[in-house]
Amino acid sequence: MNSVVLVCVTTALLSVLGTVQPVAAFRAEGPLAPRFAARLSRWETMRDSLRIPGLAIAVVRNDSLVLLATSGERDVARGLPVTPQTMFYIASCTKPLVATLSVRLDEQRRLALDTRCREVLPGFRLADSAATDSITLRDLLCHRAGLQNPIITMGEAYSGTMTPARFARLLAATRPTGTFEYSNLHYTIAGRMIAERCGGSWKRPLERELFAPLGMTRSTTSATRYLSDPDHAVPYSLEFGSVKPAFTKSDATMHAAGGVASSTLDLIRFLRFHLADGVLDAQPIMGADAI
Repeated sequence: MNSVVLVCVTTALLSVLGTVQPVAAFRAEGPLAPRFAARLSRWETMRDSLRIPGLAIAVVRNDSLVLLATSGERDVARGLPVTPQTMFYIASCTKPLVATLSVRLDEQRRLALDTRCREVLPGFRLADSAATDSITLRDLLCHRAGLQNPIITMGEAYSGTMTPARFARLLAATRPTGTFEYSNLHYTIAGRMIAERCGGSWKRPLERELFAPLGMTRSTTSATRYLSDPDHAVPYSLEFGSVKPAFTKSDATMHAAGGVASSTLDLIRFLRFHLADGVLDAQPIMGADAI
């Protein structure tokens, strides 16, 4: 696969390629650094005007990292800079990781993508009986079931008190549209399917089946590990023109639609794996057909 992918992570990151070249407030590395000098200068101006504490940019071409640039701080109060290994809560960027895990489980014949939700989740029920019987894991991963329930998604993301019984009760009142709708609910149901089939939680399979073989040692589904790491990015929000610490995740609110912390270097490995059709560092991880 011949592709170029640009990755941008806000609130800090990165390093490792060759000679480090300061470009405005950025530190840029790689063969494309000189060509990106003007762009990096503009992006630094934008970072400053938007009050973004830290910023990291990576460009991957085929299987090679050709640009890596960082600017800003991971901890504003202590003046700590972004580093190559800084861990960030990556929110909805969790979704492609969970989708890749699902494909890997399908490849291993442990959970087929066309498995209907009700086959794995006995309590799965929607306000539409036909949809209850027909929605599959593939539908969830593609956001094409049209499921929305803000009470569920907000509860999972911010309270951590979404019990299985409450989830089932609220889900039963949810009426799908059968059309594309981006929604966390699709992925939290997918996470429950993975947990039910693999036992325990979606978190352990993700770490065992994806993070471990890809060498993503700075990636975790644990908020405790992320927040206790000495090189982690403090979450921030912009409130009335001031940058302030934002809501902090807990282990209970790390869900399958937004429950991973990672470093840019780790995410680059994930990208290289996809761009090389399932191969990383000459080691096949998944089949090209699956990718």
